[in-house]
This record gives sequence, C-alpha cells and structure tokens, in this order.
Amino acid sequence: MAIYVHIGLPRAASTTLQKTIFPNIEHVAYIGIGKSNIPGLDMDASLFSGLWNSHGEEFDTISSKWNSKLNHALMYAKSTGKDIVVSFEGWCRPSHTIEINELANRISQVFRNPTIILLLRNPVDWIESCYGKVVWNQFRTRDVHDPIDLSSINKYYDLVKSDEKKFFGVCGIEPQTVIDAFSGMKQIIIPAEYLVANKFKAVAEINNRWQVSTIVIKKNNERQGIIAMSLARLWFRCPPFVRRLTRDWIISIAPKLDAKLKIRDNCRLSKKTKKSILENYNITGSRAQESTIIKLKGCHYFDVS
Repeated sequence: MAIYVHIGLPRAASTTLQKTIFPNIEHVAYIGIGKSNIPGLDMDASLFSGLWNSHGEEFDTISSKWNSKLNHALMYAKSTGKDIVVSFEGWCRPSHTIEINELANRISQVFRNPTIILLLRNPVDWIESCYGKVVWNQFRTRDVHDPIDLSSINKYYDLVKSDEKKFFGVCGIEPQTVIDAFSGMKQIIIPAEYLVANKFKAVAEINNRWQVSTIVIKKNNERQGIIAMSLARLWFRCPPFVRRLTRDWIISIAPKLDAKLKIRDNCRLSKKTKKSILENYNITGSRAQESTIIKLKGCHYFDVS
C-alpha cells in the first residue's frame, strides 16, 4: 500500500482523473473534494484549500482533521489492499501568503511523505485552454462596468505576462519551480497529452495495479463553441449598457447553438507569441527529465507550428 498525492497542473486532465479515473480504479482508495470511494469518509473543501492558505493554530486544526481523515482511509486501504490517492490541483498554485516550499513541507508532513503526481501540458495548448476558461468565466461573472479586456487571446497573454503568478499560481508558466519544491519526495511527472492519447491507460505506469481498461472516459470542462466564445469576446468590447442587456441572452442561447452546430472554437496564439512562451517554459532540469514517464519532446512540447 502506498500514498499518492496528485497536485495538478490545472487544465491538464485533472478533472477527468478526479471524476472518472481515480474513483473507479479497483485498487485505489480515492480522496477528493466532495467525492471519495472510501465508505464513511466525508471531505470538506476547506480541508484542501486550508493546506495552502492557513496559518498558526488554523493550520494545526486543518492538519489534525487531515490526520483523522487519513487514518480512516489507511484503515480502509489496508483492509482492502488498496493504494490511497489524494487529488487537488490547487496544491501546485499556493496562495500568495504560503511559499511553495512550505506547501511542499506541509503535504509531506500531512500525507506522510507521499509520491507526488504532477501532470504537465504543452505550454501553448495550456495557455490557450486557460484562455477559453477564463474568457467564459469572466464573461459570466464580471461586473459589466469593470471588465478586463479579454477580447483577444494576445491581450490575455499580455495580462498573463504582466503577472504570471496571478493567473497560474506561484510557478507562472514554468512548472520547474514546483518540481524543485517537491524534490524531497518521489515524483512522477506525466504529460497530459500522453494520458489522453492512451485513454488514461498510462496511469498503470504509475502503479501496475491501476487498470482503467473497463472505465468509460467522460470529457470534462470542454471549451465553449465558436459562437459562444466569439460573442463573449465581442462582449468585452461593448459599452456597459450593452453588456448588461446582452449577457443573459448570450449565456442562454449561444451554447445551445454551438451544441447543434458542433463547431469548435479555434482561437490560437500567434507564432511569435508561441515562441515567447516556449522561451519562458523551463522544463530542462534533471529532476524533471528523470521523473517524466515519457519524454516531453515526444509529446510535441516544444513545437510552435
């Protein structure tokens, strides 16, 4: 029996692992926000976020609660011959008040020196995927009188460059920082593209008892279609009164039209911007090379075409 902690990256097949894969692997006792396959184990979201935003006595309380939950999971795992997997992609994006090295120490302490699972994604695809999510979420929730300008992906990237930590956590677009922080624990680094291409069967390369051949894979967090995304981008260019009048209509109508037409949104960064991203994407450290299941070059991590 072993303990594994999956820490992200976000937008790198994390939701599929959390909702479809980990809870349904026969030899995995899974712990995730609001979802677990361990009988009698109820998880509060504050326990996950508390590891990276609590201080002093508050952290002591969080740690004590985790200890109780983990003991419950360990008893179940030992009685059934399963491994424990804990998953929360926020743990590679700690708060501004907790340093990444301190977060790594907390995870090591709370989960008793686990094996860390980190999924990477081609940095260009990652930023384009994040853009799709951010545009739609900001469009749905932003104050109509004070929207940030997300009318183009290059404007979004300009915002990212101005404060990478704000958009991607402490590592910015460079995951080597996270890899170095967790270097005191065993790490398994997997390109998300490799998992998806193999219909997640590659999780068996983490542990050969983890078989997913009978699991039906469901797609999660798919990007909105071209009509919804185009209207959302246009919305950011409109005056406030137009934004106020049109938002509810777009939310209710545009996704339905996209569902009928089944046309994907293909908003892409320019080749020049792609090169800029790859120049800032540091994944050359020996730790990453030693720990990555399949070479990043094989997953086209450094292509700009």
